[in-house]
Amino acid sequence: MGADGFREVSDGCRPCGHVKECLRTAASSPAGQKMKIERIEAMPSQGGGVAGFLSRWAELKAARNRSGH
Repeated sequence: MGADGFREVSDGCRPCGHVKECLRTAASSPAGQKMKIERIEAMPSQGGGVAGFLSRWAELKAARNRSGH
């Protein structure tokens, strides 16, 4: 995890042909799902108003359902 809160690929992993698979596996792990939920909760609503709220709520609900919360 980088200083900006995003996942980063280490320099040792860049030449490997399995970088995408590793990142997908990490993102689908329980820790990755938890991180995605925290990111959605922290982000401001997109577009504002009721439509923005509902969009963020739906994304958060889907992420929680995928993680089993």
